[in-house]
Amino acid sequence: MIKNIDEAMKMACSGLVDPHPVVRYAGLSCTGLLLTETSPIAQGKFHKELMPMLIKMMNEESLIKL
Repeated sequence: MIKNIDEAMKMACSGLVDPHPVVRYAGLSCTGLLLTETSPIAQGKFHKELMPMLIKMMNEESLIKL
């Protein structure tokens, strides 16, 4: 998994910007699981790209706020 982490993260994160809320939620779940399983390598490598995207999602996504 680590040797293909760039491709895996690209696929997982593509769901975060999808127009359909179910796909965005699935992308968020997949990204979280991928980061957990490849910790700490992926977390350090993709921090700059992921954090702005996740913060934007937290601020704008009404369906994941409770």
